[in-house]
Amino acid sequence: MGEAFINFKREGVLGRIPTGITVAEAARRCGIRGLDGCGGVHECEVTIESGIHLLGPDTAAETEHFAGAERNPSRRLACEAKIIDSGEIEIMTDKKTDETVPGKDPIQAEFEALPLDQKFSNLLKMEAVTLGETFTYVVNSSMKAVEKFGDALSDFGSKIETEASRAAACGDAKPYEAPPTKSAGTKNNPSAQDSGETPEAGGI
Repeated sequence: MGEAFINFKREGVLGRIPTGITVAEAARRCGIRGLDGCGGVHECEVTIESGIHLLGPDTAAETEHFAGAERNPSRRLACEAKIIDSGEIEIMTDKKTDETVPGKDPIQAEFEALPLDQKFSNLLKMEAVTLGETFTYVVNSSMKAVEKFGDALSDFGSKIETEASRAAACGDAKPYEAPPTKSAGTKNNPSAQDSGETPEAGGI
């Protein structure tokens, strides 16, 4: 998949977008609203000032839409015209409204149009939801921490039990006993040791 550089001249927005998407999707990715979601009404006509060869051929919807009037070859439907090749494209939209201001979100525009009391009501509802989610997160995090602490204690207890078993095994072992040493008399008179007699002291 290649990349194309697109210039929405009326809005003064430049962007780099992947090939394979429609002009409307490219506009949305660049923060421009109003060209997508036309719902089949096709109020998304644009003029391709340069780079029209980088777009795919007219779709059936475009052929039907432009059939009743003299067709300007540079006019395309943003929701249908697909960018299929890399290069530079310059596009002029028909008009600039609040919906096509870069970064202007439809949800934000809808909120700004609400009466003041309804704004406060919605804010309070969102704050309540946020607090509830925060409380749930804290409780779940605490429970996970307790479970980890319990696992650590269990591992520690297992290690202590293993060490105690090793110590008990060492305690059952018999102590080392040195072999008996031979007396001097026994060493000098081995025959006496064999007969069981005690050698007499002195005498010539």
